[in-house]
Amino acid sequence: MTYAIRVMGAAVLAAGLSMSAAAAGDREKVVQKRPVDAQFLRAELSFDDRPKPGYVLKWREAVIDGKIAICGVVAFTDPQLLSQSKSVLRTVFIQYDGAVIMRDMSFFARAQSEARLDTTHANCASTGVTAPRQPFGVSLHWWAKQVKV
Repeated sequence: MTYAIRVMGAAVLAAGLSMSAAAAGDREKVVQKRPVDAQFLRAELSFDDRPKPGYVLKWREAVIDGKIAICGVVAFTDPQLLSQSKSVLRTVFIQYDGAVIMRDMSFFARAQSEARLDTTHANCASTGVTAPRQPFGVSLHWWAKQVKV
C-alpha cells in the first residue's frame, strides 16, 4: 500500500532519509504534558486507496530542562487503518543538526477524534540533546518524507 503525507501550516515537505524505528516504552518517554497551541504543526498520513487519512497529528519541538524535547498528539481517523497507522508512527524519527536524536513517536498523546486535537494535551519526551541558546529547528521524518520546523 502506498501513502501520501499532507502537511499544513508553516512546514516544508521534502525528500528525506529512511530509518528503522527503535521500539521503546510509550509511557517512560513522557516527561511533560503541554496544551496544544499555535506553535504546533499539523500533518496527516493518507493511504492512496482511502478517502480519509489514517491519522492526523500535531507536533512541535520544545526545550524542557535545557534539553530538546518533542511534543505531539495524534488522532487515528480511520479505524480500518489503525494498525498500519500505528506502524508508521513507530517509524517516525527526529533529526537535528544532521543527526537522528529521537526515534518512534508512539509516545504522542492520543486524541479521541480529529476535532479534539487542539484540546488534548500533547505528550512531550526529551531527546537528551542539550538545546542551543539560539533559535533552532528540527525535522520530523517518516519513511521517505521529511517535515522541517
